[in-house]
Amino acid sequence: MKALTLHLDPFVSYASARGLDIKQLLHERQLTEGIEGADVYIDQRSFNTVLREIRTQLKDTLLGIRVGNLCKLSSLGLIYQISLQCVTVQEALYYLQDFMSKTLPVVTLNITTITDHIVINPSC
Repeated sequence: MKALTLHLDPFVSYASARGLDIKQLLHERQLTEGIEGADVYIDQRSFNTVLREIRTQLKDTLLGIRVGNLCKLSSLGLIYQISLQCVTVQEALYYLQDFMSKTLPVVTLNITTITDHIVINPSC
């Protein structure tokens, strides 16, 4: 499986802002080739290695929350466009599910509608 490196960008930016030498970290793990660029896919193992190394180096149990907190809605690209153009939440979730399956296939979104509630169960 391959994953779009675009999903790593917020983590790499956050790690750099926290003082982590991300270029050195990637070089030490032999991940310097093909990691940068909006439309670049890398194998799932390398993707996981980058995230694991950032988490290990920063020793931050709330890493995902902190990274998400720093993201602006406009920096989310396609997700931002979806939020502007979709008429219903169900339509937006359909496009999100499609986007995730194509760019980060290790994450599966199971979406269920129960009367007036939508249940989203992500799984890896």
